[in-house]
Order: sequence, then C-alpha cells, then structure tokens
Amino acid sequence: MYNVYQSEQMLIFLASLGVGFLLGVLYDLFRALRLSFTKGKIAVIIFDLLYFFMVAFVSYIFILAANKGEVRSYIIIGELIGAVFYYFSLGFALMKLTDKFVLILKRFYSFLFRIVSFPFRFMKTAFLKLHS
Repeated sequence: MYNVYQSEQMLIFLASLGVGFLLGVLYDLFRALRLSFTKGKIAVIIFDLLYFFMVAFVSYIFILAANKGEVRSYIIIGELIGAVFYYFSLGFALMKLTDKFVLILKRFYSFLFRIVSFPFRFMKTAFLKLHS
C-alpha cells in the first residue's frame, strides 16, 4: 500500500467525477440503441449486462491507472456523483433528444421496410388472387 497525498486524492476524485459523467453518457447511448432496435425484456437484460460490464471495465482501468489499482471509496463515490450530475443536468435534455431521434429512426426503418418489401407483398397478393 502506498500513501496518496491529499492533492493527489483531490485530482483523482475530480477525474472520477469526469469518468462518472462519461459513464452516464455511455448509458444514454446504450439506451438509445436499445430503444431503436428492440423492446423485448431479454434485450433490456442483455444491454444492461453489457453496460454493467463496460462500467466495471472502465472503472477497473481508471482505478488501475489513477490509483495503482487500489480501490478507494472516494473514487467510487466520485463516479456515482458524476453519473448523477450528468443525469440531472445534461441527461434530461439528451434523453428527450434521443427519444425524438429514436422515433424518427423507427419511422425511417418502417418506411424503408415498406419500400423493400413492396415487391414481395405485391407478388403475394397477385399469387393469392390467381389461386382464388
């Protein structure tokens, strides 16, 4: 165990606030991806597990680089405060923006699917009319 001076602890804490903020941004990206592709419960579980592993990995690398691998409570608390700060500041605005973006993206997917599937739907109706 090595000694960490208070000035170093403050710098590590401030950096952990930034890491937590970025992890909040990462969560919104995962949320937008999940909402744009699927609504199933299994997908939610998978995306949440992926996010959990990403957070664990990023936190591990950060603690390894910033504090030589020693886990300190102020680092974890700093990450939590950073994520909460993101959520209550920029997170609200980006959440509304990503919801609108996801809605536009879903409408585009639907439109594109209708265009691509048109020949098949046409052949299906023509085939059914021939056999009736």
